[in-house]
Amino acid sequence: WGLQGSKALARLNTKQTAVVVNLDTVGAADQTDVFVIGRSHYPHLSARAIACLEAEGFTVGRDIDRFAFDHGSDHWSFHRRGIPSIDLWSGQYRRMNSPDDTLDQLDYDKIARISAATTRLVLDLASER
Repeated sequence: WGLQGSKALARLNTKQTAVVVNLDTVGAADQTDVFVIGRSHYPHLSARAIACLEAEGFTVGRDIDRFAFDHGSDHWSFHRRGIPSIDLWSGQYRRMNSPDDTLDQLDYDKIARISAATTRLVLDLASER
């Protein structure tokens, strides 16, 4: 239902996109773990993401693919087209998109550290091409 943009982008860029690292709801101040969704489908890519997150001091949560991988976020549209895709998640699902989902619930330092870990991962992957 909410994946129309990623569906359109996946259709346009299938040959140009090597991997997808989707950041979805990564800034919740009261969620310390970062979950890498896609671990059971893309273990090599996930392991590299986990290493980058741990280098930034994060604790990586357990594998939640059985709950979150199918249709869970914008990574799904690319996965359906055969493109290795993972999703980083560190939010509060019950609060998301509710009146309590406010800016004061965000940890901006955490968002910056997740961005740094993702940048490290993408640059590492790009150097292989």
